[in-house]
Amino acid sequence: MDAQAAFVTREYPYKPSALMMLLGALFFGVGSVVLFRSAQTNKSSLTVDFMTLEPGEATVFLWFLVAVSVGFVLIALVGLYASVTSQARIILTATTLSVPRLLSSQSIVVPLASITGLQLISVSGQRFIRVLRSGGKVDISKSKFANAAAFEDFRIALFGLAGNTMAPATAGFHAPAS
Repeated sequence: MDAQAAFVTREYPYKPSALMMLLGALFFGVGSVVLFRSAQTNKSSLTVDFMTLEPGEATVFLWFLVAVSVGFVLIALVGLYASVTSQARIILTATTLSVPRLLSSQSIVVPLASITGLQLISVSGQRFIRVLRSGGKVDISKSKFANAAAFEDFRIALFGLAGNTMAPATAGFHAPAS
């Protein structure tokens, strides 16, 4: 019996961390208030690295930072809502991989036979799996799994089904062209 025939379907909750979204909303919320107060009362110039902004320009810059911070608060609140209400799951079967789309109730279904490569990527301490397939790529972030053990279980199962016994420190693999 081959590994594919003996494979048991696996499902993993896949959504943003409620705690991280809440902390992000609080951080940028406090920053928005501080910047708002600074923009309201600004009467001085501002030096940013290689340039000095006159008081009027500095005030405009501070209002811009307020708007950006409020935007990040809104993004974090949408993420918090998604983390609390979402039932999104990654589903790995012997023949397909189903990954939820961002802000959608639909999923991307990838036949395992269409996978041309897998990469385990680490950027600034964040790990994700890039699934290369005919027709594009799908990135799967470790941070959206319930915990590190769930991510590792998924990684091992996916790479095993794709015919790869990749070690965690390896950059990735590309299937031979057919």
